Amino acid sequence: MDLNDVRVLGICGMGGIGKTTIAKAFYDKYFHIFDVSCFNENVRHYSQGGSSLLPLLKQLLIDLFGKKDCKIIDVESRTRKLKQILHSKKALVILDDLDQSSYSELLASLGDLFSAGSRVIITTRDANLLNKMKMDISEVEIYMVKTLKEIDSLELFSYHAFRKPVPPENFRELSLHFVSYAGGLPLALKVLGSSLLGRTYEFWKAKLEKVIEIPENDIQEVLKLSYNELDDETEKEIFLDIAFFFVGKDINEVVHVFKSCDFYPDVGIPILVDRCLLTIDTNNKLVMHNLIQDMGRKLGRSTRLILRGNAWKDLQNLEPIKQLNNLAGLYLSECCGLKRLPEQLGDMKALKKIDASYTAIEKLPDSITHLNELVELNLLCCSKLTKLPEQLGEMKGLKKLDAGSTLIKQLPDSIYSIEGIG
Repeated sequence: MDLNDVRVLGICGMGGIGKTTIAKAFYDKYFHIFDVSCFNENVRHYSQGGSSLLPLLKQLLIDLFGKKDCKIIDVESRTRKLKQILHSKKALVILDDLDQSSYSELLASLGDLFSAGSRVIITTRDANLLNKMKMDISEVEIYMVKTLKEIDSLELFSYHAFRKPVPPENFRELSLHFVSYAGGLPLALKVLGSSLLGRTYEFWKAKLEKVIEIPENDIQEVLKLSYNELDDETEKEIFLDIAFFFVGKDINEVVHVFKSCDFYPDVGIPILVDRCLLTIDTNNKLVMHNLIQDMGRKLGRSTRLILRGNAWKDLQNLEPIKQLNNLAGLYLSECCGLKRLPEQLGDMKALKKIDASYTAIEKLPDSITHLNELVELNLLCCSKLTKLPEQLGEMKGLKKLDAGSTLIKQLPDSIYSIEGIG
């Protein structure tokens, strides 16, 4: 704040993590030391229905100087007008919720618009947008907002659930369960806490069971914005597949699978990281916030299936399989009682991945060889599986087969006709 130059601060993070709240807190604390200031909320709505730069510049003029200076009708004139007015004024400008739509022209000229001592704060869910800004403006700082730690999460949750920073002792354990579910996301803590205000202990227990199975809509809708803004269907498919199958997996292993599906993971995965939908930990494992993963699994449930507990029994009893013909992924890992897959599995022509690891499967149905689109078959630690179908080589699309820690002693000869299998 003491430096006499133009500085830009980018506040970046996933939806609901508190970017706007942080920007507002900064604005409320410091706006009075600037000659002019404005907080421009929800900037992305200017991009709806055409060029966003012209109405945004108009709004900046209105916010900073009033309506008398807003009769200019073109971008160049408005930019020049802003520069003339601001050349001797120290300004604080907040641009909230910026996206990639059509701001390159504005961002490239930000450094020239403002006089010494001015500050521009931008909030966004797209880290790459801020990296682009660094190419045009050298004095750009990026702050990645982190999720709250447990002690701060509990305090925020308690403020909304009890109107005080600490929950009553008899509600403490339940409160901690809700805090754990929220994963340090302020929006989730606020929504959940507010929904429990004044409710009985029994209501709290029922609510906890519900949110684990059915995530809150208000939270999901905010998180879904980043998914909706992904550039193409390939990036969306990568996100959904990771949410269903690959959280906690090594990135190199996942990249290999996606490349076999022609999904261009070397492009898609960095974009998911930039959009704060995915992180890669120090062990090279893919990490996703549990609420983002819930959102992805909700969006992809029509094409992907996860069965847990005793739900695998429903799969074994399907005669025929109705509504599952469009499934792209089937995740059965750790369904310990699963002994067989239905013969109708071969009718699920859209399947690309089957994960039946750590199950009690004794034999695969011969019809599995009809799955020409299947890319990955994971049978790791199927300790009762003794052999694979003889015609496995007919699955020309198969790129990855893991049959480690099984009772299989010999692979069928036909498997060697599959090119590129690993």
